[in-house]
Amino acid sequence: MKNLKTLPIINTLLILALIIITCFRIVNESKNELVYVDNVKLFNEFNMTKEIMSIEENKMTLRKKALDSLLGLYNIVNDKTSIQAIDLQSKISIKNENLKTLQSEFSNTIPNKIWSRLNAYIKDYGKQKEVKIIFGISGNGNIMYADETNLDVTEELLKYINDRYEGKSLSL
Repeated sequence: MKNLKTLPIINTLLILALIIITCFRIVNESKNELVYVDNVKLFNEFNMTKEIMSIEENKMTLRKKALDSLLGLYNIVNDKTSIQAIDLQSKISIKNENLKTLQSEFSNTIPNKIWSRLNAYIKDYGKQKEVKIIFGISGNGNIMYADETNLDVTEELLKYINDRYEGKSLSL
C-alpha cells in the first residue's frame, strides 16, 4: 500500500526531471540563436557614423566661425541704426537660421540615415549567421545582463558592418 502512495510522487519527479532536461537541451541548442549587441557602441564605432559626424562637425564649426565673425563686426559698429549695421543684422539672422537648420539635421536626419543603413546590415548579418533574434542594448533597456562570452556579438557585428560599408569581401 505504501508503494502505491509514493508512485504519483515518483512519476511527478520523473516528469519534472524530463521537463528540466528538455529545457536545458533547448537552451543549449539555441545558444547562438539569441544574441545581443551594444547599440551605442555599434552606432558610435560604425565607420559611416565617424565619417558623417566628422564632416558635419566641420561644417558646423565653419558656420559658427562665420557667425562669430559677423557678430564681432556688428559689435564694432558704433551706430547700430546705420545701413552697415542693419545689413550685418540681416546677415547674422540668415547665418543663425542656417546654423540652426544644420544642427537640427545633425541631431535628427543624419542619425536616422545611419540607423537605416545599420539596420539593413544587421538584418543581413542575422540571416547569414542564422540568428533568430538580435537584441539591442544600451545599458538601460530590456536586457540588463547577459553572458557576454556567448551572446554579445557587438565586436563581430561591428567588424561585419564596417567591412560591408567599406565594400570589403565578407567572411563570417
